[in-house]
This record gives sequence, structure tokens and C-alpha cells, in this order.
Amino acid sequence: MKVGFIGLGTMGGNAAKNIIRAGFETHVHDLRREAARDHLAMGACWSASPKEMVDKVDCVVSMVFGPPIWRRSFLVRKVSSRGIVPVRSGLI
Repeated sequence: MKVGFIGLGTMGGNAAKNIIRAGFETHVHDLRREAARDHLAMGACWSASPKEMVDKVDCVVSMVFGPPIWRRSFLVRKVSSRGIVPVRSGLI
């Protein structure tokens, strides 16, 4: 399984590292590329945007802080040709 992970802050960064350690092919994205430094060193792949990521993975996990950052990360109508669209926080 290929996993996408968006949001590499304190909580998301550690969760993404656990996914990488578990052996999943992991693609990561954060508004700050430097937040992915350790993840990339562990073997993760960088995605420049959520749109780029979703065409490469089977599922996406996101841990972003609050509506302003969520909007900057996900404010799109249709993310990919697969029809994946963002859901509102707390829905799942």
C-alpha cells in the first residue's frame, strides 16, 4: 500500500515516521519542505502538492492545524482525475 501524508508538524511528523518505519511506501507533503527532511532521509518521497500526491498513493492521511492551514493545503474543487476531494475536518 502506498500512503500519502500531509502535515508534518509535531503530531503529523511523528505519525508519518511511524508509517515509514512500518514499511509502507510513503509520500509526504507540508507547506514547509524542510519539515520533511527526516522523512525523506528515512526513504519517503516528496510531493510538491496534495494534487500531485493523490495520483501516486492509495490513501491519504492529513494532520494539519486549524482551518487557515487546511485551506492553504486543500482548497481545491477536484484534487485529481480520481475524483478525490477534501472532506471537512472531523468528518471521518
